[in-house]
Amino acid sequence: QSLRRGDTLIVCSDGLSGLVRREEFAQLAAEHGDLPSLCSALINLANARGGPDNITVVAARFEGDGLPSDGGDSVGYRAYQLPQIESESDIPTLENEVRSRAPNSSSTAAHLRSLSLIVIILALIMLLLVVWR
Repeated sequence: QSLRRGDTLIVCSDGLSGLVRREEFAQLAAEHGDLPSLCSALINLANARGGPDNITVVAARFEGDGLPSDGGDSVGYRAYQLPQIESESDIPTLENEVRSRAPNSSSTAAHLRSLSLIVIILALIMLLLVVWR
């Protein structure tokens, strides 16, 4: 589906898409001019219907002269399936992600020493300002 000027893209988890119908997405997007109120309205609707799962929603509105302004009025809707996980070792974990991006321990220790020194200096300056007044 091609994007057009004024289109609103809603990306959400199944906690929302499982409880809100395609037509309701379009209706609420048309009714709510600002994106935070659109997201709140969608979440409130899903919660009012039981909201048994986590609900995540992100909305973006597309504007600008680079986009065409014409096109059909149809509402696009696509559900994406998560890839199948064959074993637990295939599941990315926060711990592994942090570990793979973390600097080495000597670099971390140096940064912590520098940060500690900055905090001590700021505390001394604040103490001197209080005593000086």
